[in-house]
Amino acid sequence: MQTPKEKHILESLLELSQKTFQSEKELTNEILDVCLKYTGSEVGYFHFYNDDKKEIQLHNWSGNVFEKCYVEDQTHYDLAKAGIWADCVRERKPFIHNDYKKAKSKKGLPKGHFPLIRHMSLPVFWNKKIVAIIGVGNKKTNYNDDDRKNLELLTSFMWRVLIQFHDRQALEQKLKELEKINELMIGRELKMAELKEELKNRR
Repeated sequence: MQTPKEKHILESLLELSQKTFQSEKELTNEILDVCLKYTGSEVGYFHFYNDDKKEIQLHNWSGNVFEKCYVEDQTHYDLAKAGIWADCVRERKPFIHNDYKKAKSKKGLPKGHFPLIRHMSLPVFWNKKIVAIIGVGNKKTNYNDDDRKNLELLTSFMWRVLIQFHDRQALEQKLKELEKINELMIGRELKMAELKEELKNRR
């Protein structure tokens, strides 16, 4: 049986799935906003993961991160060099760190990174492979099992919304290509008709 909060999460996701987005980043921004809302978090991130290369592709942070963070911009990150925020990939399960300072596996934060107090991260699975990481941080109280369940509910739906977005984009691209071909064909037919008329008038 669904809890009232789970029902609200599903309603938010249904609403999100029916929206039209101009870019992948715009979509993941909305997803992060929902994740922050239902976990009571201050910051969040969503990154893709390449299982073959063991590489994290840094994709998106919640908007308020840039008000607090001045680290050098990167696009890719080796899993081996990643800190505790990537433990969820290494162990293939959710991770909660309610006291970052005392976390044994931490590697420290880059210069200019926002202060991290609490953190929760989840691997996003698709066809039994990890395809992305979603994480939230700095909830005012400790993250608990309910927070984990809520974030898992969000991530289970999130990847489907992303696939739906990519499918729609691919279909729109094909339609544009067909429209161009159609315009060329119509243009050729009109040109042929003009040439036939010109030849007819010259006889």
